[in-house]
Amino acid sequence: MKKFFKILGIIFGGLIGLVIIVYIILNIVFSIQLKDKIAELKAQGRPTTIAEIIPPSVPDEENAAIFYNKAIELMKSYKEGSALYKIGEFTLDIGSFRDISQWTNEQREEISKLINSKEMQDIYELFEEGSRKPKCRFNIEYEKGHEIELRHLNHMQYITRLFCLRALLEAESGNVEQAVDTLLIGLRISNHLKDEPFKISQLVRIACDGIIIECIESIADSKSVTPEKATLIMNEFCTRDDIQLFIKGEDSNRILGIGFFEDMLHNKIPLSSIEY
Repeated sequence: MKKFFKILGIIFGGLIGLVIIVYIILNIVFSIQLKDKIAELKAQGRPTTIAEIIPPSVPDEENAAIFYNKAIELMKSYKEGSALYKIGEFTLDIGSFRDISQWTNEQREEISKLINSKEMQDIYELFEEGSRKPKCRFNIEYEKGHEIELRHLNHMQYITRLFCLRALLEAESGNVEQAVDTLLIGLRISNHLKDEPFKISQLVRIACDGIIIECIESIADSKSVTPEKATLIMNEFCTRDDIQLFIKGEDSNRILGIGFFEDMLHNKIPLSSIEY
């Protein structure tokens, strides 16, 4: 029996040694392949480090994010029972907030009061002020690499819905031109994400535009939009044709992926922590 366990130990030790050797070989092979690919990308003029994808700094007086952050912090401070909280419940209850014809009179009165509350006006005003700024740069911690957090994106998408909600109420009350102006603010806000070098940011930007397009269609189906206002909307959408934004997003995904891979190779990320 002792001889059996001794042989088993030798076999087991040999297997462990083989695994270690294979791991070292694969580590070397993959590292060489990765370095070769990075060198190839550099030769093509493509970014290969996080430092190369970080947007230039923006003066505070030109930065919409200063106002957006204030609005987001304000939104986060409101708790259960607040106007913002009730609006969230309302949009869940009615299924599609875009079709105002489905709302009861009581719902219209209630949502109108909530939208026009001091609490909501403070949020709208901050986002409107930000929408007038020429640039937007959130304080993203790029040095975190693949652990970068982009928490502002959820709020940017939600505020788009809030502007659509206000526009629907304005159109319903007969003020279609004001409704279009409200939607134009929403479009300028979503377009401020264009300078973020992440694919997810560009996808959120498109999602926000999609929400506004559906709102425009809903208003146009029942109300008359003047040619002048329609032209303003079309001109705003014409600024959304830059494919380079998505190329930049793919570059960023690659850079972050390489960083994750290198951390894994150097045991900075334990395999047991990876979720499948």
